[in-house]
Amino acid sequence: MKYGLGIDAGGTYTDAVIYDLDNNKVVSSIKTITNRENLGKSINEVLDNFSEDILMNIKLISLSTTLTTNSCIEDKGSKATLVLIGCNEKIISELGYKYGLPSAEEMIFVEGEHRSDGSVKTFVDLEELKSKVMKYKDSTNGFAVVELGGVYNPEFEIEAKKLIETSTGLYTINANAISRELNFMKRATSALINAQMIPIINDFLDSVKYNLKIRNITAPLLIVRGDGTLMSEKYARTMPVETILSGPAASVVGAIKLSGNKNCVVVDMGGTTSDLSVINEGIVKFASKGIKIGKWQTGTKSIEMKPIGLGGDSHITFNNKEELFISVRRTLPLCCLASKFPKVMDEMQEIYNEHKINTLSLCEFFYLLKDVKDLSIYNKWEIPIINALKDGPLSVEKLATIAGISKYNLNIDNLEKYGVVMRSALTPTDIMHLTGDFERFDVEASYLGASILAKRLGKTLEEIKNLIYKKVKEKLYLNIVGVLLENEDELFHFNDITPEYESLILKGFYENRRGNINVNLFSKLSLVGIGAPIHIFLPEVASKLHAECVIPENAAVANAVGAVTGIIAVEEIVLIKPIYETSGISGYSCSSLNECNSFLSYEEAVEWSKKQAETLAYNKALQRGASKGEVKVTFNIDETEFTPGYKEIASTVKIDSTEIDGDKGHMLLETKVVARAIGNLSVMITQ
Repeated sequence: MKYGLGIDAGGTYTDAVIYDLDNNKVVSSIKTITNRENLGKSINEVLDNFSEDILMNIKLISLSTTLTTNSCIEDKGSKATLVLIGCNEKIISELGYKYGLPSAEEMIFVEGEHRSDGSVKTFVDLEELKSKVMKYKDSTNGFAVVELGGVYNPEFEIEAKKLIETSTGLYTINANAISRELNFMKRATSALINAQMIPIINDFLDSVKYNLKIRNITAPLLIVRGDGTLMSEKYARTMPVETILSGPAASVVGAIKLSGNKNCVVVDMGGTTSDLSVINEGIVKFASKGIKIGKWQTGTKSIEMKPIGLGGDSHITFNNKEELFISVRRTLPLCCLASKFPKVMDEMQEIYNEHKINTLSLCEFFYLLKDVKDLSIYNKWEIPIINALKDGPLSVEKLATIAGISKYNLNIDNLEKYGVVMRSALTPTDIMHLTGDFERFDVEASYLGASILAKRLGKTLEEIKNLIYKKVKEKLYLNIVGVLLENEDELFHFNDITPEYESLILKGFYENRRGNINVNLFSKLSLVGIGAPIHIFLPEVASKLHAECVIPENAAVANAVGAVTGIIAVEEIVLIKPIYETSGISGYSCSSLNECNSFLSYEEAVEWSKKQAETLAYNKALQRGASKGEVKVTFNIDETEFTPGYKEIASTVKIDSTEIDGDKGHMLLETKVVARAIGNLSVMITQ
């Protein structure tokens, strides 16, 4: 029997499945709370839940993780330095922050530039580069090299990388190895993130490998990329930027695998967020502009998904109109807090008995996530809060009293943002404990928290439970409609739903029959729900949209299933650009990941580019862990209307039966040669 082990280390839960690779089915699964400060411990805990007999038959391990995603959101990582070749320092100073780049003073600038045809416009002064780099050697952990025209010809980036690594001994990445995005700032962002995340991903993978080794598990380890495909452990250690959105991507792959549905909206509800992805004819749409994560705008490829701030751990509170609402803030459910710190029950009972009317939600607690030894980096408002919490969790009111700060002036946002303090409050998970839909932690704590909120808003406990469930469904409905509208017409932007649009859309949810207009929406796509709580909420939402609702077996661990059932797929691109002169086309410039070449004839350019793309895709598939692969090449031809004064291709050219006829009034702008290699995992797991 050959088993695969799929693990998803998520922001709230770590899930794992044992998957029968011969019969394509889940044999066993486990879901545990994620230790966000030490993901290695979470991996160790899930492995402890499987028998030795099963672990001995593991032939393949695949892992998806939120580590890089969370590090980007929280702006964490090791120190890395950008080397920019041929880039305008003024432009970087004025616009770099929009992409998440640091100030220009923290970067190295040198001259050097390629034209769009790959020819050299200005050479790099390597001695100047070496001199500048050596000044940073002792104050950085690595470098990222980006040339303005590097996407046309990577030779300067490759030369700079070799020089820096030889001179400093520090890890260096060139942007062209990560992204062929024309926007050099996006390439710079991707390269910088990659350099910053190298130590973090290596520490994590070292911890995973240790936990596998002590159990004598020697199977190959693969990592899920942001586009849902897989890469080897070795490759992941050098390309951690490709693990951004690894977890959500694995969920989409798992949803398609478990449901068998090729036309659907995948709704993945977790503890922190719900992620929505549209699938048409089994094809997953990719983010055309690269991943936007935290402050970073990258050129890294990923599955296109819409994250919404709605999950089992979403913060339930009320606004100044005395209206209950669910915020995007992630908090620890009260039931979890009481299980971890039983003494908070006494304070919750006090809050319930006192029944104070306040504009703040008083049944909220704070506790330290880590032991803070150096207080010098915190301000005068934060230090008293940290000191007050050293003995354990405190409610809003008691924290304010002990810290000597008005409860209306508690400055906790940054402490929460940077993972120093955690907030605990009423959440949908607490309500699930009251309804019996989920009963893992302290039900009494959930009861007290919901009862305090009910008293405060003048409602019964039953009304509060029903209202919160209704609010969750309403938010799901609104966002699913938004994603469907955007998928239908790109002119409709998901993030631009105005209050007027929202009101109109929600008429369909509440089936408001008053007035002269009714709204009735129909979705031709099924709604496929995954994640532990999704079965509670999605059926009613699907009913309102007259859509089929599919909650597949093992939906709660679909992300781990997606991790272990993914494939290795690689796409490589070679660009062919005509070289125009007043007399017409004088030749063709071809640029690939590794080199640039030029040819007099279009046929020669196509032949060289095709071989380059095939070889690059095949070799990268091997680097990512495939044993062998099948490569398919396609050609995307970009033309425009004939421009007077230029002569086009004199004769008709055929590329795999596709004709380009220059005599018909079109001017060739670019030919994109795309090679896609699909790796074969079966050979890896036959032993």
